[in-house]
Amino acid sequence: MREALKAFLRALIVLVDGGGEQITDRHYEIAKAMGITIVRMNQVLANRQSQCNHRKGGTIRHLSHSQSIADGLNHGTSLQYSVRKHRMMNGDLWIDCTRCGKKWRPPVKPTLNWFDKKFRTERFKNYEAALAEYTAAANFDTNNVTSDSIQCNFYDPQTGRLANDQIRAMYAKIGG
Repeated sequence: MREALKAFLRALIVLVDGGGEQITDRHYEIAKAMGITIVRMNQVLANRQSQCNHRKGGTIRHLSHSQSIADGLNHGTSLQYSVRKHRMMNGDLWIDCTRCGKKWRPPVKPTLNWFDKKFRTERFKNYEAALAEYTAAANFDTNNVTSDSIQCNFYDPQTGRLANDQIRAMYAKIGG
């Protein structure tokens, strides 16, 4: 695996530099360390977001105790949620926690082929879990005002029904 990654990095450098210098073991170790750092930063962020209850309030009782600071920052005590809701112009509701930065976006429903219909694949199960989490976040009770930029909705001309799921899928395909 390591040799394959080294070969890939070498080929990538040659491609980018147009025949530049070969990657050394030191370059490889630096790149690997940077990659590990990014992975760990993402793990710390995900851990912080999983501990946050996304509620307003919270009291830091002792500034000298790190646990008291963490409890005050991560465990709000209000009945209201500390989230920002914004309705996009196509009708999607985007929700952001103002405490931990977690973002909830409407998940894109996977297209189902014959295999997906016969066997409930992991892709479809992930969608159901993401939809449940998004729905829960959309129902958070907050006294913040939902902002919006709705200018239009997308309708299927043949059925007359909302076509926002199809638009999101097309947007996801182009890298949005």
